[in-house]
Amino acid sequence: MRYTPVLSVGRERRRIHAPNVLSIIFFLLGCTMLAMSSYRSSKSGPVCGRSMLGTDVHMDVASGQMMQGQGLTGMAQSSQQHMVQFVVAGNYVPIRDALKIDLPTATKEVAYHARATLDDSSVGRMNSSKYPSAEGRDDLYEPGDLDAGIKLFIGITSDCCSNLAQEKRNAIRATWKQKIEREHGGVDIKFFLSQPGPDRYDKVVKMLEDESAENGDMIFVRGLDTYGNLKFKVFGMFKFASSSPKEYTHVLKTDDDCYVRMPLLLEAIKGEDGKPIMRNLYGGCQENPDGFKLIRDPKSKWFMPYEEFPDDVGKQLDGLKYLAGWGYIMSRDVMLYVVWKWLSFRAHPEQAPPWFSNFQWEDVIMGYLVEQKGVKLKEHDGFKAAWRSCSNNTAVRHLDIDAPSLVRGLYEQEVSKVWIKKTVQCNSLIFKPGDYDHWRAVRNEVLPAGAHV
Repeated sequence: MRYTPVLSVGRERRRIHAPNVLSIIFFLLGCTMLAMSSYRSSKSGPVCGRSMLGTDVHMDVASGQMMQGQGLTGMAQSSQQHMVQFVVAGNYVPIRDALKIDLPTATKEVAYHARATLDDSSVGRMNSSKYPSAEGRDDLYEPGDLDAGIKLFIGITSDCCSNLAQEKRNAIRATWKQKIEREHGGVDIKFFLSQPGPDRYDKVVKMLEDESAENGDMIFVRGLDTYGNLKFKVFGMFKFASSSPKEYTHVLKTDDDCYVRMPLLLEAIKGEDGKPIMRNLYGGCQENPDGFKLIRDPKSKWFMPYEEFPDDVGKQLDGLKYLAGWGYIMSRDVMLYVVWKWLSFRAHPEQAPPWFSNFQWEDVIMGYLVEQKGVKLKEHDGFKAAWRSCSNNTAVRHLDIDAPSLVRGLYEQEVSKVWIKKTVQCNSLIFKPGDYDHWRAVRNEVLPAGAHV
């Protein structure tokens, strides 16, 4: 006989099924509370899915630990908790703190400096660095391919606080930067900014906060963002690159008024044997073939007063060969050496040459430090100064005052492959091609009076 269950009635039925009814009630109450919580959270910002992973939580790339940012506790406003990398890779801080001059030194910074100043190879040992060798490897390099031993970092110095600088960054993002990132996944490209100082903090903090939250490609370093402090920004960039566990094999330093073409840049790092130069590379444009000279003209951007730099200093630096600061590329071993030397001189001023502390121009300092390593500069015709033409072999072009206005036009000529076939127009000024003095005179006529750009 088939069994047919009989439903209980009366007190027995209530006794048997009361726990199930209570479970249903508690479940419904829980759903209601969860819905109310989600509604409240939506007013202060999303707390789940893509927004949480992209905005609220950041991976500390050095330690592999997750760092909690805004929104996860429901107690902080998102505008106050956007996190950025500061000074060394993996050191995340709220952007509003990163812009403060008096921000205390972080543990990661202390550890980095302690190890980086030990000796000339300690910077590399921090990340168990091994310099790749191109010897005996036919498969190391393929044109346009970064998966075969090349790890390239491109650092772009940019002013923190002007609308023009932001326009330049946005023009780069919309053109050559996104093209390189789309076609060469092994390349990291970051903008480097210093701090605005108390007098400009309130004026720029929201602008930089929004820009960084939208793009996630700005690194901040210590020091006031002024032209006189450019050297600190540049060497801060190298500190960041050397602290990364990605162990970049090459670093390109460039400015936000330049245009970079990756296929030609890859050609620029190759030696005569057609393989990439993995050691002792310091390449770019030597604008001054005769080397460094003291400039006593007070109207010059590079004026050096006698009180700070007497003639004997000029004799020490006279003729020093260096590459133009708007764009040069180095192999990892050169980068690590100059970082160590720079930090050593900063920590022990008595070991540095007498002119070092007051000297402003990072490209000349770089030339001096590279010379100390015994590396000779490699001038490459693909690095084009602002007064030269943009031939089809251009790797890095200094646009100077024509940035950002000409960036998008050059991009269109690059993606349409016109630039591959012939020289393109890349200057709005009318001057004798290749004539620096004429270019400089014409350029200065269009600048506002007293401008040092």
